[in-house]
Amino acid sequence: PKYYQSLVQSPEMSPSDKQISLDLHRSFPRNVYFNSDNGTKVPVLQRVLVAFSLHNKAIGYCQGMNMIAGMLIFHLDEETAFWGLVAILEMIMPTGYYNTD
Repeated sequence: PKYYQSLVQSPEMSPSDKQISLDLHRSFPRNVYFNSDNGTKVPVLQRVLVAFSLHNKAIGYCQGMNMIAGMLIFHLDEETAFWGLVAILEMIMPTGYYNTD
């Protein structure tokens, strides 16, 4: 539990912060939890995506991850959604699928 919290509280800026912020409201725009700044899951989604981009700098963030993370957030608590995203992107998806190289 402390690892995820350390990523969330890290003073380090993710190079993906700007793109993540742009994509937040594109995630499930018709869903009450994600459709505005008042959507209760918007800050959760942002924290999960930024934490992942800091956790795995080789992958970072790219469009499409917000949809995967959002689906996980619908069903799981915040930290479990983060670890689910880690599992999907690092263990299930083909190696290099999301790398920017």
